[in-house]
Amino acid sequence: MPTLQTKLPSLVNQLTAALLSSLSAPSNKKTACIMLITLLIRLKAAAAARKTYLEMRTGVITGLMRRIRFEGDISSYVGDLSVVWFTGIKHTADWYLGSFKDNESTSGKPSYFT
Repeated sequence: MPTLQTKLPSLVNQLTAALLSSLSAPSNKKTACIMLITLLIRLKAAAAARKTYLEMRTGVITGLMRRIRFEGDISSYVGDLSVVWFTGIKHTADWYLGSFKDNESTSGKPSYFT
């Protein structure tokens, strides 16, 4: 019977994959994203969490922009488009800063360079 020490790397990989899969769901709210990213950072998967989170938010914003219907009024369409775009960017940045609190996990470089 293999010991836990030998099983641990594969279990960590499975847990990381499951958490990344959960993070990629576009229906996640702020608290769910922060919790999932915090767990991934603890598993030393901050880079994968960052990439998955930003890809998910890109998909959400793109999907919301595609739902805007053009009904002939250009100024109304551009106004709706800008509200979706800038609100999406603001929320993405707020959630990102709430998730990646320390400089090391946000910048991708060790803190001794700052």
